[in-house]
Amino acid sequence: MQTDSNGYSIDESGTIISLGKFEGEQYYAPYFYDLYLNGSYDDIVDDVYIFNIIKEDWIKYPELKDSKFVKLYEDSQGFIYVQKES
Repeated sequence: MQTDSNGYSIDESGTIISLGKFEGEQYYAPYFYDLYLNGSYDDIVDDVYIFNIIKEDWIKYPELKDSKFVKLYEDSQGFIYVQKES
């Protein structure tokens, strides 16, 4: 187990294990949530926010290199879900 720069505990597969809105999501979820809060998403479809993956993203998060975009959704209880798409 390790701790990322945001203070979240991360397991060996990159999943956030700290309790809270990002629990169970990949360690890059807070990054995309921050982009969402700043209005820096590329599209929105039915309350799902879409972020096109750019070089800056996959340099910071290498597992996104083969992905075209990331979807972010916040449920009614405030939990965040992030899914990468190829």
